[in-house]
Amino acid sequence: MSDHAALKSAAASRQVLSDRVRAGEPTLGTFCDLGSAAIAEIAAGTGFDWVVVDLEHGAADRAAVLDSLRGIAASESAGLVRVPSCDSELIGWTLDAGAAGIVVPRAHGVADARRALDRSLYSAGRGVSPASRASRYGREAEYALTADARRLLMIQIETPGALADAEAIARLDGVDVLFLGPGDLGKELDISGADHPRMLEAAEQIVRAAQAGGKSAAVYVHDPGLAAVYRELGFTLIASGFDSSLVATAYDRLLRQIVDG
Repeated sequence: MSDHAALKSAAASRQVLSDRVRAGEPTLGTFCDLGSAAIAEIAAGTGFDWVVVDLEHGAADRAAVLDSLRGIAASESAGLVRVPSCDSELIGWTLDAGAAGIVVPRAHGVADARRALDRSLYSAGRGVSPASRASRYGREAEYALTADARRLLMIQIETPGALADAEAIARLDGVDVLFLGPGDLGKELDISGADHPRMLEAAEQIVRAAQAGGKSAAVYVHDPGLAAVYRELGFTLIASGFDSSLVATAYDRLLRQIVDG
């Protein structure tokens, strides 16, 4: 697929995903942190609704993000990017690169979420780039008029401050999703496991906050068997799996099979 055709496909996927998320429809996602465009393309081709290229913990640089988004665009999946922080200058750049939306980690409260929101909006602090990949290199003249509506903003709730401010974050116009990060939040709360009673209590709080603000709730589950639990709680976006751990697990299993005969 040419980059021109891929961009048109990506634009359609972006719009479909944003519409589905805002309508509260269930979607599934996965994360890629190896910085490999080929693996991102493979993950997208599996049938996930969205694939997150991870810049918080992952190995990708800007070139790898662009290549990964191109690979994802060859499928019906939407490409998202997790930026390093709420204040990252990569928020605007990621959207210019053609990401359907961004996942923002480590918010410590509504003030952090508001800064990330400002950086993501043309109507606020995002710099104008008339010839970006997202606008089909300037061929989509109306891009700046529709960019704020078509992009998704997911704020991760993974600190006690963000959990306490979950309702205020959900009320921000332009925030679309509250994204529970059980790993970091569990560390902050000194508990272990996405099925810990305290984590499930926090999950219920996040869903209530999201619903009160007319937003959706997302969660990452390391154990895919917990997807049904969180779906029952009201989470409509569920993600599982990182390419690095999946590849490591596959190689470990392969070696054991060879050794054991």
